Order: sequence, then C-alpha cells, then structure tokens
Amino acid sequence: MNTFGTFWNQIRENFSAMPIQSRMIAGMLIAVIVIGVGLLLQSGGSESTQYLFGGRLLNDEDIRKAEIAFGNAELRDYEFVGSRIRVPSETRDVYLRALSDGNAIPLEEAAATQDALYNSSPFASNNLLEKRIMKGKEIDLSGRIMQFPEVRKASVFYDSQRQGFATKPKQSASIVIVPHGNEPLSPYTKKEIADLVRAAFAGMEASDVTVTDTNARAATEDPWIDENNPHYRTKRHYERAWETKIRHALAGYGSPRVVVDVELDPTMDSESTELKYDSNPATLREQSSSRLVESTRPQTGGTPGVASNAYGNQAARVEELANRSKETESSEQTEKVVGTTHTQTKLAGLRPIRASVVISLRGSYYDELWKSSWLTENPDKGPEDVPPLSPADRERLRSSTKEEITSAVTTIIPRLRAGDDRSPLVTVIDYPDLPSPDNLTPETTSRATAWLASSWQSIALVVLALVALLVARSALKAPPTAPVADFADGFGLEIPQLPVDELALQEEQANSVGAAPTLEVTGSNLRDELNSIVESNPDAAANVLRSWLSDVA
Repeated sequence: MNTFGTFWNQIRENFSAMPIQSRMIAGMLIAVIVIGVGLLLQSGGSESTQYLFGGRLLNDEDIRKAEIAFGNAELRDYEFVGSRIRVPSETRDVYLRALSDGNAIPLEEAAATQDALYNSSPFASNNLLEKRIMKGKEIDLSGRIMQFPEVRKASVFYDSQRQGFATKPKQSASIVIVPHGNEPLSPYTKKEIADLVRAAFAGMEASDVTVTDTNARAATEDPWIDENNPHYRTKRHYERAWETKIRHALAGYGSPRVVVDVELDPTMDSESTELKYDSNPATLREQSSSRLVESTRPQTGGTPGVASNAYGNQAARVEELANRSKETESSEQTEKVVGTTHTQTKLAGLRPIRASVVISLRGSYYDELWKSSWLTENPDKGPEDVPPLSPADRERLRSSTKEEITSAVTTIIPRLRAGDDRSPLVTVIDYPDLPSPDNLTPETTSRATAWLASSWQSIALVVLALVALLVARSALKAPPTAPVADFADGFGLEIPQLPVDELALQEEQANSVGAAPTLEVTGSNLRDELNSIVESNPDAAANVLRSWLSDVA
C-alpha cells in the first residue's frame, strides 16, 4: 500500500508541475488509450448479428426464396436490411442450413453450369450430361436476365431437335419475362435479352428466340397496339420524337409534362405514274430513192408465107426495128415518233397528318414567374418584399404563358392543309403541386448507413487521436511561458550543501577561476538548467542527484 501511495503521489506531483498544454495533451492521450483499449476489447468479442454471404446484395427472387426457406424452418430472428439478410451470429449456421435445404442459396454466374459439369457421375451417358449442362445454362441465363433493371423474374427454356439426316439440329429458345410494376418491357430491352440468349447457344438464329412479356397487355387491351404492327411502331416513333423536341423547346418553363398524340395517314405506300404525248412528232429517220428504167424491143415481124421468108439476109433498117420505152420509179421513207413525258411519283407511307399536344405546368410555376418578374422590375427590393400573387395577376400570367407555349409548339407539330388553324391542337393546363411520397432510401445510402453503424467506434477513435495531435501541435507552436514565481526556488527542492572534504578540489578551482557557480533553478526548463550545471560543475550536480535519490529511497 505504501508503494502504491508513493507512486500515486509522484504522479500527482509530476502532473501538477506540468504546464497547462502538457496537462491537456496528457489527458487526451490517456483518454485515447482508455477508449482504444475498450474498443479493442469490444471488437475482440463476437458481434450479436452479422450479414449472410458477406453482405451481398440479393435480388427480389433470392429474397423471396430466403423468406420461404426461413418460414419452413420456423426461423424468425432474421432481418432484411435493404437487399441484405442480417441474422444472429450464434445461429448463423442454422440459417445457412435452412437456405441449403430450401434450395435458396443465391447462385453465382455460371454456377449451375459448373455444377452440372463437374459434379456429374462418371457413369452418366453423354446425352444425360448434355441435358444437365443445358439445364444449368438455362438457370444461369435466367439469373443474368434478372440483372436487367426492368426485369423482376425471368425463365429461359431451351430445346433442340435433329430432323432426318441433317447435321445441324433445329434449336429454339423461349424466354418468359416478369417486369417490375405494370409497364411492359421496352423494345430495346427485349431485343437485348433475345440477343443475349441467341449468343449463348451456338448456331441459333434470331428467329428461333421468342421473348414473352407478361405485362404486354397490361397497359391496354387494344389489339391494334402491337410492337410488330408497322402502324403502331411508326406512330410511337413520331410521338417520341416530337415529345423530345417539345420538351427541349419548353425547358425554361419548369420541366412541364408533355403528351403527344399523332394521327397517321393509313396509306402504307403510294405510287403514281403520268404519261403525256407531244403534239408534234419527232423525225427519227428519213430515206428517199429514185430509179430510171429504159427498154427497147423489135417491131412486129412481116407477113407469113414463102415469099416473105424464102430469102434470108435481107437488108433492114435499125430504126424500123426499134421499139423503145422509158420508166422512172422514186420512193421516200420517213420514220417519226410521238414525244412522251413519263412521270413516276412514290410517296412514303404512314405519314403524320395531325398531331395534338397536351402540356401540363406546375401550379407553383406562376408563383415563381411572378416573383422573378417582380424582382426584375424592382431591383432595389428583396425576396421578402414580393407581394402575394393575386387571382387577376395569376390569370394574366396563365394567359400570356399559354400564348407563348402555343406559339412555340405550333411550329414543331406537322403542317395541316393551307388555311387550317393549328392552335386548337395545343392544350396548356396546370396542375396543383401535391406532396410526393417519400422516396425509397437508395441502396448506396443504406449500405453507407450500415457501414457507419458497424464502424463508428473506429471512426471515433481516429477522430480522437487527430484531436490529440492537433492539441499537441498547437502546444508545440505556442510561445514559451514566463517562469512561475512559485517555482523560482527550484520546484521546492532544497539544494544540499557539499561537505568540506569534497569541496577541496572545487575551492582550488574557484580560487583559480573565481566564485563557485551556484545552482539557480528558475522553473522554465529544468533539463537545460541541469545541463548547464553539469557542464560548469559536474561534482555539484552529482551530489544534488545523490541527495534526491536518497530522499526517494
């Protein structure tokens, strides 16, 4: 008990002798040490709860299976924190066993295929092994499709059939999708899912994949609305395009709501041909020919009988024998064609002929517009000086805003026949600002909150250590304080007198040098003072230390 009391008194005296800054630093360090030891002891023990699968985020299907498995095992001490499962640490193995028995353990990517490939029996036939691998691939593809943000549940079914002596089997894949909410899947998402499944099976064509959306008829029961209907696709294309243009044009009106309805010409395709003939034919080719024919023949013979023919070689005159004739032939050939004009016109089908637009503005937009315009007209006033909006001013702002929006939108929608007024096709309304329901906590926020709940002790310890370091830094930068008058006598310690025989040498040195140095403790820096004493008179310093040590013993 005496030893403890002496030790405590020494600590108290040393603490009392320390400056104010040193006391603060010592107190902060002691607090850091105590808190750190407590946190170490607490973290050394096991936590009461922990997350399954290392805090992995689960999808809706995994959570549903886990709830069923826990219900079948009659386990009730679990808690869903966002998309994670927190269970008591002592019964963690019981919950894992329940998930395993209920076949509810979340599978990793390609886990089912790997399980079918590596855990098969060596005596299984190739046909059975192939079917198991295809089944595992179906499960893995379903899991990957469920990673799409719009998909809540997905199932993939694959089948193949070899026909005749064909080397390539006929393949088909069917995908059933259950989206979130009541909205059907977008065509882009359906195409991405079909491409994913088609690429997973070698040799499969796009026509072999069928995607079935369970919400396809949830929005409307009109059979005319079909994604494969060209009229519907074209209508949706124009509506989305003009809706985007109108939103951009009205971006300064407080993000209004825009609904566009387009009416199309039902003509799928239009083609016209026009043929015109010219009144004056054009000459293509012209040919002419002329021929002169001249013939000569003898005249008619003499009288028949002996007298006229008995004597031959009788003289005759040529001119009497000639019977000449001339004939002239001429021909002309001309080829002409009638000029024609051939005009063929082909018009695109399903052209928009009419579009109506409904624009909804927030009711508070007019209050903001009134406040902004009033401050612009009164720049020397503040927001607190703005008068309330009267019904007359509200109606005036509503009318002017409607005219501006109508004028801007009518330049975007399609033109009608000449002389038709397009203003009635644009309707501007306003709706009251009702309080929206509280948004769900984002997954990132929930994860950050959970991390802070489990790590706040370490964060507090680090903050406390930083505060202690800042205090120490400020104490080191502080100027030295003046010596305290109460400790000018050397902290209350009595300096012993040296014996005569031990001071002989010192007296000789003092006589040779001068007066002996005296021990003067001011309390400003005891270490520097002791160093100066040891350098000037080491024997005196040794005697002082010997006296202090004897008093302590």
